[in-house]
Amino acid sequence: MPGLALLVFILVRLLASGASSGSSSQTSLQIRGTHLAWVLRVLLLGAAVGLALEGMVAVPLLLALAAYPTLLLEWVLVPAGIPGLAFVATRLLRPAFVGHENYGAAVFWELRARLRFGLLLKPKPLGRWSQRLFHDRWTKPRGASIAARAILDALAGDLDSARQLFNLGMNFRHSTYSIRAYCQAWLMADAARRGDYAEVRRLSWWGKRTWRARFMDACAARLQGEAFAAPLRLVCLWLLAPGRRTSFGLLRSALRAAPAELDAALAPGFAAARDATVALLSAPSARVTRGRLRRLAASWEQVLASDEVRTRLGKRLSELDAAADASLLQSRFEAGIVDLLSDAWRRSLPEPPSGGEPALLAAAVDQARSQLLDQLEPLVEQLPTGKHPSRGDSEGHHRSWAEIRALCERYLALFPDEGGALYDSFGSTLLNHGSWLHNTELAYALARDVFAWLCWLAPTGHDDRELLVSNHGISLRAADSSA
Repeated sequence: MPGLALLVFILVRLLASGASSGSSSQTSLQIRGTHLAWVLRVLLLGAAVGLALEGMVAVPLLLALAAYPTLLLEWVLVPAGIPGLAFVATRLLRPAFVGHENYGAAVFWELRARLRFGLLLKPKPLGRWSQRLFHDRWTKPRGASIAARAILDALAGDLDSARQLFNLGMNFRHSTYSIRAYCQAWLMADAARRGDYAEVRRLSWWGKRTWRARFMDACAARLQGEAFAAPLRLVCLWLLAPGRRTSFGLLRSALRAAPAELDAALAPGFAAARDATVALLSAPSARVTRGRLRRLAASWEQVLASDEVRTRLGKRLSELDAAADASLLQSRFEAGIVDLLSDAWRRSLPEPPSGGEPALLAAAVDQARSQLLDQLEPLVEQLPTGKHPSRGDSEGHHRSWAEIRALCERYLALFPDEGGALYDSFGSTLLNHGSWLHNTELAYALARDVFAWLCWLAPTGHDDRELLVSNHGISLRAADSSA
């Protein structure tokens, strides 16, 4: 009883301090709700332990579920797949004035439950949910709202936007463990479906190291031919990971995979280079290596250096009686080869730089770099900064940052040594945008994510580093003390 009285006293003090803090009534309510969630959780667990010691079973279990509703939602209501139950349970167990994201979490868990068997996924309720996700008057959007919006985008067929939002949700600090794990699982499943096993491996180490991540990492490594895990180990990881029914196909593919064979040296001449290019286009991403691209680029360089391509083009023009310049057509042909090598290099397995790249491959790499930077530059330039007035578009801000972050991470995956150059190009604008989000939009959690990512990107000893760390701490405390 003394301990219970002490907890009640702490609760009263928190409520009193929130009411007399001198801030607006909305901020006071948010602060009370944040602290109240932890106090009520301790009270419920304490009551559950006390009743369990007295021999009661049912009531302590209900109190524990009320303290941690995720257990009930993830292990009972989502597998049941009954529409409506997860939404109502979340709204009841997580009232709007207690904790974070009552509505966003309710939509997230309800979508997961309906996706279990594909029930009642009609556009009308989905559109109603999407309109309110980022406009809840009680709380600011966090990980649950981001993940729910990503699921809605995926259901609408906008997979590019869904990938960007899932990537943001996977790395968002103000996301629960279950939300981060779900975002990571969706991204890994999507990458495996596309055959991008290098991305599967990156995601398995970048996000939470769950049993699902360990299993998919081992399967991707085996499919790439990098690390041939024993079949027994794969089966054990598959049994330990969730979603065994949906991942059985990946397990079978990994067990059937053969070790990667070394590519034979290419014969000189146009025919050999052409056949090697066709084989490259038909090869899955898991089998496209930088060494293979190097040999193919060197082979095409030899062909283009000779007159074989120009001779073939001239002969074909004569057969068609066409008035065209064979040299101009050869230039276009060479540009097409560079485009092909650039696309293949972007989906190839990362390797340490070897130096002395063939000129064609070096041009392809520069083209891949330029394309990503050309995509990033207008997006960053459009970000509001400084004294720009508030837009009131929380969803738009989250989408913009999710797209920019995804492109930057893709760039760094291809060019891991150019983080400093990337920060020098866009870091100052992103820093000012994060400050604008914090000061003007009061989007503390989103601003915190911007500052945290910039702290990771900025080189050690950079002039902005002290300011970044300070801003990150301020936004983190503001996000933790508000709803």
